[in-house]
Amino acid sequence: MTHDMHDIDGPTEFEQQFGAMLRQAGGGFQPDSQALAEAGLRRGKVRLWRRRAAMVTGAAAVAAVAVAAVQLPGGGGGEGDDALHVADAPRSQSELIATLTAMLPEGVSGTDSYAITPEESGDPGVSLTLGTGDDSLTLDVSMLRWQAEDWRSAVGCGSYDWEDSDRCEETELEDGSVLSVGSVRYDQSPVVDPGTEFAESDLQDVEEWGDTYFASWNAQLAMPASWGPGEEGLWQINATVTSMTDEPLDPDFEPPLDEGQLAEIARASVWQEVLAAADAEHGAPEESIDEMSMSSAIPAEELRALFDELAPTGLEIGEIADESRGSVTFQASAGEVSALVEINTWATGSYDYSDGPIDPECDPVDGFGEDTRVYLCDWLATEDYEPQLYADVYHASGSSVDISVYPADGAESPLTADELSEIAGSQEWLDLLG
Repeated sequence: MTHDMHDIDGPTEFEQQFGAMLRQAGGGFQPDSQALAEAGLRRGKVRLWRRRAAMVTGAAAVAAVAVAAVQLPGGGGGEGDDALHVADAPRSQSELIATLTAMLPEGVSGTDSYAITPEESGDPGVSLTLGTGDDSLTLDVSMLRWQAEDWRSAVGCGSYDWEDSDRCEETELEDGSVLSVGSVRYDQSPVVDPGTEFAESDLQDVEEWGDTYFASWNAQLAMPASWGPGEEGLWQINATVTSMTDEPLDPDFEPPLDEGQLAEIARASVWQEVLAAADAEHGAPEESIDEMSMSSAIPAEELRALFDELAPTGLEIGEIADESRGSVTFQASAGEVSALVEINTWATGSYDYSDGPIDPECDPVDGFGEDTRVYLCDWLATEDYEPQLYADVYHASGSSVDISVYPADGAESPLTADELSEIAGSQEWLDLLG
């Protein structure tokens, strides 16, 4: 995926496809999601591929965008003049690589490199490999352009990009742009599920990514953008250090660039000049960031209340233990037997029901009609996942709900597999999701 810094021939077919996959997955560092530490194991190892088909691993995101009239955004938290010097923006791969290399702190150097220019894509980017072999990390700067009805609500620590980060801190800068910094880890998690559509491409080695320890340290600058009447949105500049290893990182591991240095890179006005050049070359982006925020906006208490309503007699539902956008976690017990229950929901239109989706890891459950697909995994005795029962449901409307039941170690589940299927497949979820 990387090129020698002095031998750049442009993106290969693999890199183009991988980059396109990253862009479709939501761009940036991301991550859809789930830090697979204690709470993260509950929030994503099983369904990581649903929220993020891939992670950034050294390639910047690419996408085809339509050509339209361009109007440059005003400002963006950079460190230079108010006016962007578009003519001076780095445009070639070598210029982009040299620009990022010059920003490295003393003692840090790049070995391999890769870049996508504003002429090649409306979402340019540049990546450096830091170090070699098993100790290698990548430093990525991805520059993304999105349409959005309300750009401010789509950015910051409460947005889709950060919904399952280990931590995130958000600052609104004087010019109105938003700087977010934080980190995320996925321990021994499938980066791409072999059953997804991406496994049908030329990414034959994707199955080998099954047991990968992923960590990233991120800084994201976001600012409003406009490409003409009715074409409002935002620019995103993501500076990310990424580690993907076969062994877990030391808990005290520190990346070669800290969050302050990543923030300085993200705020460098040169990246805004590159985005302005991409605007001039490609016009308005076709993709809307609103479509990437697939999780539903149903309040956690409503999700818990509906589960309680559908639960069999004798199952006691505890108070909310954790919640995020479209998700809730709580205890459920039947006598002396208890388990942690997690519910995740996705809004109408999140999935294309006509030719999928399917859950390749779970068994289909019949009896719910043509417009509802229910899949069940009984992993109470498996060594591959945290012991659990898991139901995964898709509706013809494009909405979805999944429910996981995690008994205490070695304990029985307070719900049977059939009971969980009936709860998850109930049409009441469809009514709630709209």
